[in-house]
Amino acid sequence: MKYWSTFNEPNIFVPEGYDKGKYPPGRCSPVLGGCKGGNSSTEPYIAAHNILRSHASAVQLYRKEYQADQEGFIGIVMSCTWYEPLLNNSQDISAVQRLLDFSIGWYLDPIVFGEYPTIMQDLVGTRLPIITLDLSEKLRGSYDFIGVNYYSTCYGADASYYLNNSYRRYSWDSLAFTTGERNDILIGPEMWPPNVYGVPYGVREMIEYLDKRYSNPPIFITENGFGHARDDNLPFSQIWNDTFRLDYLQSTLYYLKKAMRGGVNVRGYFVWSLLDNFEWIYGYTSMFGLYYVDFMDKLQRYPKLSGQWYQNFLQDGRSTSK
Repeated sequence: MKYWSTFNEPNIFVPEGYDKGKYPPGRCSPVLGGCKGGNSSTEPYIAAHNILRSHASAVQLYRKEYQADQEGFIGIVMSCTWYEPLLNNSQDISAVQRLLDFSIGWYLDPIVFGEYPTIMQDLVGTRLPIITLDLSEKLRGSYDFIGVNYYSTCYGADASYYLNNSYRRYSWDSLAFTTGERNDILIGPEMWPPNVYGVPYGVREMIEYLDKRYSNPPIFITENGFGHARDDNLPFSQIWNDTFRLDYLQSTLYYLKKAMRGGVNVRGYFVWSLLDNFEWIYGYTSMFGLYYVDFMDKLQRYPKLSGQWYQNFLQDGRSTSK
């Protein structure tokens, strides 16, 4: 039995590559600076639309030519940040929904319902490519599972009062902003890369949201972990004693179990990552591994406290004492 994903985190690499210009191909509007070319108001939507077209074609081909023989499954993997309203008012609650629609719904609504979220159609207007009837039929139901990469929860807040008449770009089109703190208190410990906050309960909120919005789809937690900045000057005893990661994984599994007992259709869970490795543009400066890799000594690998705990957990199945 095989599992295939057409794309991993398109809702990350498209904005970073075509709106902010930080990831390849490094495109953004000239007014933002630092890019040789691009249009942050249109190119992210065009790139995402082409991703959806290719996803639909890949799923169609797989189901026609390979699925029966392999008895396999095909889906897509999304980066899934949960959002809490910064303030308990209608404006910030609506802003949270817009953030979810512009990040997750941007891809999942088309593959489940065959169309972009209504709020995206309203706010983006003619800059949003049209999903034709033929493409809509190919997209609708083009998944056997949804992959969820969950790391972080942030606060979301309304920004329509000052972004409504601003220069148009993907990052501002949701008329919302995010932050990791409220009243100078972080929502959870900050990881490295920055602006990622370890909030274990967010995984339950996230997958329960997906369960309700998309009618109980099969879900895999395809990534979950805690990264921190690499410091080769630390003694190994401190690197080994990663209680922060252990606590985060235990608590996340606890909330995951509660969601499953509530009926969310979770089929699997994967820790990111087994080893300290190369993390996007942050390279080797970010450490997510259950095993420490000594890059100065022939890539020797040593289990951290979290790695030893996870091995025992896989053997006896007890995630936490909660």
